[in-house]
Amino acid sequence: MELVCSGLQPKDSVKMFTFPMSFLGASGTVPFLTYTHTWLGNADIQSNQGDFDGAAITALEVTSESALNLGSDNFTFSCIMTFDAFNSTVNPIMSKWETTGSNKSWIFWYNNTSNKLIFEYSENGVSKTTFTATGIGALSTATEYLFTVSRNGSDLRMFIDGVVDATVHNMSTDIMLVNVTPITFGAYLSSGTVTDPVNCTINYAKISSLATISTFTPQSTLENDNDTIYLNSLEGANGSTPTLNTE
Repeated sequence: MELVCSGLQPKDSVKMFTFPMSFLGASGTVPFLTYTHTWLGNADIQSNQGDFDGAAITALEVTSESALNLGSDNFTFSCIMTFDAFNSTVNPIMSKWETTGSNKSWIFWYNNTSNKLIFEYSENGVSKTTFTATGIGALSTATEYLFTVSRNGSDLRMFIDGVVDATVHNMSTDIMLVNVTPITFGAYLSSGTVTDPVNCTINYAKISSLATISTFTPQSTLENDNDTIYLNSLEGANGSTPTLNTE
């Protein structure tokens, strides 16, 4: 079964495409989760990877369905990504972050000035809490990394290539803002415009309701399981806009 994306708001260089429906969820349930993807600017497939060249408005947006609003729930965000070049400071990995109005929820990014991996979140859409991984240092271009951030109750942890950072942030009972801001890969939004797009390639992206609490052995792919909320393996012909593939 396939669904043709429709009803998108006009944007410059927007690419719409058909993708298979995703049947994901816990054992014994009958889930029906579908996501509308919007490829912006020059983003497309090259060598079976999502290619983002860092040019203006280049990013991938995913509509914010209720399943993608985590609030105070446990989660694991994962992304297999290679930086081709760094922005001077802000290098977004994935975000649900609109800086205009009260629309900030969360953003996962690499600071190329301080050489730190950072996760920020907001409860009210305006003020933010910043968690910095102290043991993860400078990253390199042309190197594939598995970036992971996970919440387990009050504990928030970050990982790189499966290795957990020693610093644990106490989220207490904090609730990340529930809103309609889309999830954006390789950028964040400001007044609806892609901001700080990063020059990178992305192989896989996954959002899970299962917490990750300790060092793990990374795999070259991200797999579907009973706790998967969203999974995208960015594959296809060169120059195409990729479909949503569940593993």
